[in-house]
Amino acid sequence: MALDVELLLAAMAPDIDARFERLYGYLNDDLTRRRPAIGLALELCGLPAAGSGRFRFQPSAPLVAGGLLEIGDPERPLLSRTLRVPDRVTAHLLGDDETDGRLRGLVHVPAPAASRTTGRRPTGSRRRSPRAAAWCTCSTGAATPRGWPSRRSPPPAAAPSSWTSRPSRRPVTGRRS
Repeated sequence: MALDVELLLAAMAPDIDARFERLYGYLNDDLTRRRPAIGLALELCGLPAAGSGRFRFQPSAPLVAGGLLEIGDPERPLLSRTLRVPDRVTAHLLGDDETDGRLRGLVHVPAPAASRTTGRRPTGSRRRSPRAAAWCTCSTGAATPRGWPSRRSPPPAAAPSSWTSRPSRRPVTGRRS
C-alpha cells in the first residue's frame, strides 16, 4: 500500500509543481519526456526496475484498474512507458470536493438541514464535501444517488452494510476528527 502511494505521488508531481517536469526530463535522459517512466518511478521508490514492482503497472493492478494511474506510450517497452495521474484524481487529492462531471446527473447532494436548536444551517455547510454528503448518513437522513431506492425501501442485495446502518448523530463536515 505504501508503495502505491509513493508511485502515485511520483506520477502526480509534475501536475503539482512544474519544476518536476524538468527534473523528470533530466532523469529520463530525454528533456522532451517530462513525466516519470515506470522504470524511473520504481527506482525513485527504491525498487529495482527488474524486480516484482513492475507488476504494479499491469491492467489488473489496483492503481491502474481503479483509474488512479494512467500508463502512456503503449508502443514503448514497459519500463519506458510514462505515468500520469488523471486531472480529476489530482484535483481530489489536492482538496477539490466537486462531484465529477460524469456523475452530476446521477448523484444528488442534499442541502444541509436547518439545525433543530437554532433554525440555521450548520457552520461551514457551504464547504461541506458533496462527495461525503452524497455517500454518508447523518442525523438529517441518508443521501443516496439519484434513481436509487429511498431509505424506507429495502436496500439492494449487494448494498454494503454501511448503507443499512443507523444514521450517526454527527454531522458530515468533510473534515477528519
